[in-house]
This record gives sequence, structure tokens and C-alpha cells, in this order.
Amino acid sequence: MKMTPIFEAELAAAHTDYFPAQAERYGPWLREALTRAAANGDRIALARAYLERERYKGRVRGVFRDVDVIITPALGLVLPTWQQIESRPAAQGPFDPNLIRFTMPFNLAGIPTLTFPGGFTAEGLPIGLQLAAPWLGETTLVRAGAAFQEVTAYHTRHPAL
Repeated sequence: MKMTPIFEAELAAAHTDYFPAQAERYGPWLREALTRAAANGDRIALARAYLERERYKGRVRGVFRDVDVIITPALGLVLPTWQQIESRPAAQGPFDPNLIRFTMPFNLAGIPTLTFPGGFTAEGLPIGLQLAAPWLGETTLVRAGAAFQEVTAYHTRHPAL
């Protein structure tokens, strides 16, 4: 089964406090599965990340027990020019963590977001806003975004090309 590596990795991640130190206390099937999974530490690290993400998703869902929508900036800074991105040292990669600091948390939580124009800098560069709603809250997002556009004109402004 294609899911077996995921199962074994999550199993190994859950037993790292006791296995292999107490391997003799495990039955043969479980001991074999944990040994197989432990041979691939990358899978265990990935499984731990998946388990942590599930805990995080639960905390985010808890926030939406008290609020309908969260509004944040879309990006953590004004969007850099292509030249600024290209000039970043290769070791840093193309993305500044500040660019995704408001989008990544919702992406990891698997909840819907809506990004839209929310203003402009003094230099005329666009500023984006992001709405987030609970899982399956797309209708709420669209209604909130439409309400914002009814009282602003940011979405009608276009750059001169």
C-alpha cells in the first residue's frame, strides 16, 4: 500500500521516546515496522512536521470559534521588484520569509483566504489585504471582500504599462 511509509513514519515519530531504547518491549511486527521507519530519518522528520501541522490546524480552528473572519496584510512587506528578487544571494533563495509570513500560516492550516487590493504606498505600489475564514468559509470570504469593494475603489486602479 502506498500509504504504508506515512503510517510507519508517524508510528516511529510517536515512539521516539521509547524506541529503540526499549525495543525488547515491543512485539515483532511493531518492532520490525519501527526499525524499518527509523532507517529513514527524513520520513520521521516529515511525519513529525505533519503531526505538528495537525495540532496547529486545531489551534487555528479554535480561533474561528470566536471570530468569523481575520484580516491581515497579504504580504509582510511591499512587494520587491523582480531585480531585487534576482539580486538575492542564492543561499537565501528567492523568497524573503517576510513575504509569506501572513499567507503561510493560513496555507498550513488548510483554510480559505481571499487576497485583494487594499491600498497603495506613497510610491503608488499596491498593498494587498488578506481575509481568512474557517474551513469551508468561502462564502463568508466572498461576501466580506465584496463589502470591502463596495466602499473602496482600490480594485479599479490599474498600473500604467
